[in-house]
Amino acid sequence: MTGADRRTLWLEAIALCALAVAVRLPHLDHPPIYDELYHVLTGRSWSTEGTLRIADGEYRRSWMFSALTGWMFSVFGESLTVARVVPLMAGAGLVAALFVWTRAVAGRRAAWIAGLFLCLSPQAIALSQFIRFYTLHALAFFAGAISIYFLVARWGRPGIGTAAWAASGVLSLSFAMHLQITTAIGLAGLFGWAALVLGPKALCAMRDNPALRWVAAAIAVGGVLLVALAFHSGTMARLWKLYNEQALWAQGMGFRFYHRLFAGSFPTFWSLLPLAALVAFVRRPGPTLFCACILVVAFSFHSFGGMKAARYVFYTTPFLFAIWGMALAELVPVIGQLLREATAQAARFGLPARMATSVQGMAVLAAGLFLVGSNRAFLESYRILRYGPIDLHPGYSVDWAAASEVLKPIAGRSDVVITTNALAAIYYLGDYDFDMNVSHLAEADPLRREFTVDHETGRPAISTRRSLERIVACHASGLFVTDRWRWHNARTGIAAQAARFLSAHAVAVDLPKEWNVLAFTWTHSPATPVSECPALRGEPGRPPETEG
Repeated sequence: MTGADRRTLWLEAIALCALAVAVRLPHLDHPPIYDELYHVLTGRSWSTEGTLRIADGEYRRSWMFSALTGWMFSVFGESLTVARVVPLMAGAGLVAALFVWTRAVAGRRAAWIAGLFLCLSPQAIALSQFIRFYTLHALAFFAGAISIYFLVARWGRPGIGTAAWAASGVLSLSFAMHLQITTAIGLAGLFGWAALVLGPKALCAMRDNPALRWVAAAIAVGGVLLVALAFHSGTMARLWKLYNEQALWAQGMGFRFYHRLFAGSFPTFWSLLPLAALVAFVRRPGPTLFCACILVVAFSFHSFGGMKAARYVFYTTPFLFAIWGMALAELVPVIGQLLREATAQAARFGLPARMATSVQGMAVLAAGLFLVGSNRAFLESYRILRYGPIDLHPGYSVDWAAASEVLKPIAGRSDVVITTNALAAIYYLGDYDFDMNVSHLAEADPLRREFTVDHETGRPAISTRRSLERIVACHASGLFVTDRWRWHNARTGIAAQAARFLSAHAVAVDLPKEWNVLAFTWTHSPATPVSECPALRGEPGRPPETEG
């Protein structure tokens, strides 16, 4: 590649990256979605104390991302917009990285197609505005994967370049593993591809060199011993449990969840993916096999795993779009030739050449509009750009910020605060005492023992009407606050029996309906004496309770 070509490549990559940033900037200050507050609160703690504290607990998952958020707060000040800069830049950087790699292995046309797909993907836009580690994880995994790709391409050629690719792969994939344990699934596909490519070369080398056979045998024996040790120590059992476990909110999704997800968002591109992979493989076998191995293995393992969500497989989407970029790069000239032949055929029916060209353009436009209209993902991208990110619970835009002006003074003079949204209560009200959320209780204790302390916040979690009754009876005054969609929601909020008790024994706070926040207060004079009151602040090993 000449110097001029390199300059063109980097200018185009920068231009595409700038476009990616531009489409991710609108609504960057949107209200926080629940999981975002984990990193906002720990980032605040990191910037002020150097800790990962949330209330009386600690949130250590992907702590480097929380620390990075805290560093941003220290430099630029605390705000939701500042917290979203890292995911945004990682998301835009991923677009540029996909463009550069695809340009190197498949040409300029394929790179632009793949890059634009990722740039305008609704999930990529939404996660770039989401204060979580998903775009950074995808960037780290992609950087590590393409490092291994180039390392394999240089196999047998030792030198500084080979060492650099090896170091880049190890560092990037290690960081990706820190951010998400699902990196192990991606690694299975990546190393499976490496085995397919290097296997024949290794067999040939062992045939000519007996010493290599002994090395291979030693590696095989070592691998068997490691697997045996993993089984014996219980590590394999713990990993299998982790792979299969489900939170309450993730139950019932089934192994076809990701198939339905992609088929619903990209019906055209998902249903024709095998054909696209075949077209791409004919002309670009190396990079296509690389992308296909990662995609197939990741899709299969994630489909049969316990936890499922669209964001969990986001790191695979660059490989999906790379396949389509390579396939469409080969199909565009064919389609162009067909259009020219169609114009010639139209001329035979007496249609003037100028009119035939116009009809051709209109046909292309109509086909493009039909493609956009029949693939929901493009409409979702438009919706995000116009209205903001797709909420985790469509139709329920909860305005905790407005409600806090009314509720924060009430919380300050109440003896106890109960909520179904622990992180929002900390962020907007300053604190809370009890979290009424069966999903959080199950995460804190698989046996769902009432009043178990959630280690992430250091506060007890409850789920039953009986527990709520005890708290109300034990405190002279209190505030209960919940999002409207958690009301009468047994999975992630307050179940029907508890909601009826609260409606009967507490007074509803007058809040505008459009805020979608419900709040109740109560007072006793004096509080009902209950012998178990001192135990309510959390005692490990309390027996499970059931609704009466």
